[in-house]
Amino acid sequence: MAGLDLDGKRPDQLWPREVIRLSLESVGRGETNVIARASVGTDRAFWLDADATDYIARAGITYQTQQTAVQAFVKGLKEDGVWTNLYACWPLYGTNPTQTAQNLKGTAYTLLWHGDLTNNVYHTLTGVSNTATAGSWCDTTLNLNTLGATPANVHLMVWGVSTAGRGTGSYGGNSDCAMGVSSSTPYCQGMLFMGSDGLTVVGPEAANSDTTAYYVYGTAAGFFLGQSSGAANNYHDTTALIATAFNSGDAAGCADTTVGLYCMHNQDGSATHLAKVKLAGASVGNAMNATLREAYRARWQTLQSALGR
Repeated sequence: MAGLDLDGKRPDQLWPREVIRLSLESVGRGETNVIARASVGTDRAFWLDADATDYIARAGITYQTQQTAVQAFVKGLKEDGVWTNLYACWPLYGTNPTQTAQNLKGTAYTLLWHGDLTNNVYHTLTGVSNTATAGSWCDTTLNLNTLGATPANVHLMVWGVSTAGRGTGSYGGNSDCAMGVSSSTPYCQGMLFMGSDGLTVVGPEAANSDTTAYYVYGTAAGFFLGQSSGAANNYHDTTALIATAFNSGDAAGCADTTVGLYCMHNQDGSATHLAKVKLAGASVGNAMNATLREAYRARWQTLQSALGR
């Protein structure tokens, strides 16, 4: 294989589905009179994951590199045992609200964008941005009560790529809420914070709750996962963490039972804090142990890199 042109790749650098096509041509007697040619192509018979393929179609992902990245991501989540722990997972990949709204797990829980987030300009291949102006939030349409989530078995995750904050007011004065939900059941009232100056809190009580954060870009950006670790450490009422005097925005008409991105919901269904951050992924699902959390983080890290983020 020495000296053969494989489109600038070594054999160990090929993506899944890529194959080497080797041809040998004899131009005379003996082994020294053989010309070898090699090229890289796609094996269309390679097994494709049906869930990944469905998402790729709905999200309008047309390039092979990105398609392969999604295929590997989904297969990896299934191999690790993470896939069954997810109610919904949003890679937030695309250049318009329709593409970024797609749920990796299926057609349910397609995101509903509001305010500024209905404009294409805020949806790029690196993530979805938000101006944090009133009404600019996203409804996941996912109701934890309907899904039968329990106080000790729920997680909220976002992948952030920006540390720009909305302002002061939430826990410690330097955190913005990227995900939240309000409901008559306390454990459904959750929040996941990202910092404007740095990350100080992930989840409602970082000292007690089962939380994980990774700053993969050297700043308060990357993988942020918070989850309930039991009835004594639930995600609870917003008023325990954010006083009404410090509310930064209001998304009137916000559903009071579904999980929302970019906002912390109040009891009356309004958003008490709107985050001015860029997100490149989110999920809601069952709580995961330390092994699953690390596997999940690693899969996201690989996906983001493969997508060029």
